[in-house]
Amino acid sequence: MTWQQYRADCGYEIFNSNPRKAFRTFELNNFGKSVSWDGYVVRVNLNDEDPLSLQYHTANILIKMKISDMPEGNGADIGLSMSESNVEKYSDVLESL
Repeated sequence: MTWQQYRADCGYEIFNSNPRKAFRTFELNNFGKSVSWDGYVVRVNLNDEDPLSLQYHTANILIKMKISDMPEGNGADIGLSMSESNVEKYSDVLESL
């Protein structure tokens, strides 16, 4: 799936018009799949400093796409969260970000 397809299926505009449909489309087509992007990492948050944040996700990655999903959007377009096991598995990649 391309970024343009993602935006057409469950991006910002679609989510604003029908959040339930956008969320369901995301769950069916994108959840748990690998991703690649044409953009840059804005921030990587590792929640290892806060033991209360280790409930489910231990890392959050914010990404700004080359073509923004939001009109005049200045913030991140994508937020990824990773479980503790994936943080351990991809620790070298996360450190390079």
